[in-house]
Amino acid sequence: MNKQIAGFAALAAAIALAAVLLLQRDHASEVAAYPPEPVLSEPSSTAAQHRHDDTKDDTRQAAVDDDSETEIVMGLRVRKDRNCTVRQHMVDLGNGLVTDAYSCDPPDIEEPFAGHSDADLWVLSYSDAAAAEALGKRLLFQQQEGAANELMLRAVALQPDNVQPLLYLMSQTGSLRGDAPGARSAVGKAYIITRTAGHFDPSVTTRWLQEDLVDYRFMPEDIERLDKIVDGNLERMRKVQIEVFGESRIGEAL
Repeated sequence: MNKQIAGFAALAAAIALAAVLLLQRDHASEVAAYPPEPVLSEPSSTAAQHRHDDTKDDTRQAAVDDDSETEIVMGLRVRKDRNCTVRQHMVDLGNGLVTDAYSCDPPDIEEPFAGHSDADLWVLSYSDAAAAEALGKRLLFQQQEGAANELMLRAVALQPDNVQPLLYLMSQTGSLRGDAPGARSAVGKAYIITRTAGHFDPSVTTRWLQEDLVDYRFMPEDIERLDKIVDGNLERMRKVQIEVFGESRIGEAL
C-alpha cells in the first residue's frame, strides 16, 4: 500500500514538472514572437554629413567673427584701416526715383598745408611728396577722384619708400562692399592700388582681396585688364621720376 502511494506521488511530481517546463517554453515562444521595438538611428552617412555641415557653419561663423581687417558700417563691410568716415547720401536719379550712395570722407587735412590754397599745393606738388599727398586728400574730399589718384601716384613716385598715400587712396575708394552701388568697382580699384603700392613695398599684397575677387566674379580676363592699369600707373610714376630726378628705376621692373 505504501509503495502504491509513493508511486502516485512520484507520478504527480513528474506531471507537475512537465507542466512547468511546458509553460516556460510557451512563454519563451511568445517573447520571441514579439521582440521589442528597434531603436531607429540616422544612417551613418547622413549623420556624418550633418556633422560636416555643422562644422562648416561653425567654421564660417568663426571666420566672420574673427575678421580682424573689416567691420560693418551702415550695413556695409569696410576695412578698419580706411581712415575715413562712411556717409550715406540720397541721389536723385532725375526720373522720379531716388537711390542711396555711400562715400568715405577723409578727415581734415593736417598742418602744415591746411592754410595753403589748392593752387599753392599744385605748385608745391611738382617735387614735394607731402604736398602732393595733402592736395590728393583734399581733392578726394571734394570728390575729384581722378585728380586725387594722380596726386597720390605722384606722391609715391617722389618718395618711393612711403606708400601710405596709395594705401590711403585705397581705403577711400576701394573699401565699399556688400550690395552697395559701386561695390564691384571698389574691389577693382582696391586691387589696382594695392598692386601698384606692392611694387614699392613687397609687404603690401593682394592676398586679402582674393575672396572679394571671387565673390564679385572677377574672371582672368578682368584681372588681366586690371594689371594693365597697374602697368599704366607705374609708367606714369616712372615719367614723374625722370622729370624731377633725371632717372628712374621703375622701368627696370616693368
